[in-house]
Amino acid sequence: MHCSRSSPFGASTAIFLAQERLFRDLYAKVIDPHQPVPDYSLRIAPCTFPLWFSTVRRPLLLVLHGAVLTVTVCVLAYLWSGGAMAPALH
Repeated sequence: MHCSRSSPFGASTAIFLAQERLFRDLYAKVIDPHQPVPDYSLRIAPCTFPLWFSTVRRPLLLVLHGAVLTVTVCVLAYLWSGGAMAPALH
């Protein structure tokens, strides 16, 4: 089964397969050049990976962006307060 690049999931599949190829090349050249490259490819059809991933991607991105925003606000508040973790309440 092969996804076309014009389908909604074709681009995600192409990116995933490119990342897998990149990892295999990196493994072959850097990690252990004297051993055969292990096959870490998923044992599923290329089009099924983005199908389940696309349903999870948006909530994960929202949680990730929320976490990054929270950490950024906390760090800025910490720096703005002059490094005081808890301002005096009295």
